[in-house]
Order: sequence, then structure tokens, then C-alpha cells
Amino acid sequence: EELVRSLGADETVNYREQEVFETMREANKSFDIIYDTVAAGKSVWDGAASGVLASGGRLITITGDVQRALDVPDLLTRGYQIV
Repeated sequence: EELVRSLGADETVNYREQEVFETMREANKSFDIIYDTVAAGKSVWDGAASGVLASGGRLITITGDVQRALDVPDLLTRGYQIV
């Protein structure tokens, strides 16, 4: 956590201690960038789409989503980009 904050992160969530997207919703904020390296929560895509990723925000994941197929039209409708 200390390292990530030293690199400029305003908020961090320790997935080993907290349910990531629930914690983010409770903060009542939207985030411009969500960087996921561990497939946090039940589903990364559903979690990000639950109001925590700002419109035009970026969800960066190296894990994909093993819960279901990626719904590209849904993501584009929400204003997300796929890079």
C-alpha cells in the first residue's frame, strides 16, 4: 500500500482484507482508473460497472473475467473503452 501511494495512488484497497468493490462503493466515489491484477470480487466487470468506475474511466486488468463472456456492447454503452 505504501509503495502504491508513493507512486501517486489516492485510494488503495487490500483485497486480502476487504471485498474490493463493496469497499469502493462504500467510499461513495467513482474512480478514474481501476487496476486489477488479482480478479478482485465476484466479477471484475460487474464490480467496475456497479458505479465505481467513472464514466470514461479505465479498467485495467491482466486477469480477464472468468465469470462470463465480455459484453462489449454493454461496456461501450457505459462509455468504457477497450484497449
